Amino acid sequence: MTTDADRCSLYVIARDDGTYTAASYLSLDDTRAMGGIPESAVMGVVRRAITDDAPIPWQLFVASPGFLVLFHAFLGRQVAIDEALSGAAVAQDEGLIYLIDLRTPGPAGGPVPPEDIIGLMRVSAGAVVAGSYVASDKHRLFTVNGPTRLPASLHAALLDELRRLPV
Repeated sequence: MTTDADRCSLYVIARDDGTYTAASYLSLDDTRAMGGIPESAVMGVVRRAITDDAPIPWQLFVASPGFLVLFHAFLGRQVAIDEALSGAAVAQDEGLIYLIDLRTPGPAGGPVPPEDIIGLMRVSAGAVVAGSYVASDKHRLFTVNGPTRLPASLHAALLDELRRLPV
């Protein structure tokens, strides 16, 4: 197992059909405490082993459908209650707020590649409208710039949810 600097842990898994590297936000300590890694906590896989010093071949990364469902359902529940997004909603007042992946290169407010737009939500009267989150079908969990990076508050809440999953 290696730990990516952007808060993603890698696990080499040998199966009958080959060797895989699985990516998860759960740390080695988390998975030890849980007694394993829940399938829906696996962000996705690369179908080969990755050594400690090798970069992840992001072009070969295949997202896990189970994780995508969990991830976007989680965001759908959390965006309306997240403090940072609530502050952005107050500033926006009306319209749409885009949830941008923090791994995106360039200055804040600059152009954002489509694969770094996680989703969007509606804002009305300075508040995120509950149930308005829509996932972007162009977002990628892993790119040349690394794994998806959420704001700290959302990342912490996602970790809490992943740690409650059954193994």
